Amino acid sequence: MARIINHEMERTLLQLFIREADDLITQKEAARIIGITQQAIFNAIEDGRLPSVHVAGHRLVRRADVLDYCDKRLARQVRGLPTFSRKRLAGYKSVK
Repeated sequence: MARIINHEMERTLLQLFIREADDLITQKEAARIIGITQQAIFNAIEDGRLPSVHVAGHRLVRRADVLDYCDKRLARQVRGLPTFSRKRLAGYKSVK
């Protein structure tokens, strides 16, 4: 009986891992999605701005984390613009 339960638990854990693995991408793919260099992705991971996991000797990132990082990065860039430019990006029309 205990062997059957252990087998069921192993199978459930494997299914969870496979589901999670579908969501994991390489640093190269993350860089391509965002449009930045692999070094920038590596730096974000090292600085703790982008979470990662080690799988079979590779450092992978979750696709959702990459998209969140991209959103935060864009927000920082927009905040750094002069007020006039931020308004234009937000959809305001300039007054002549």
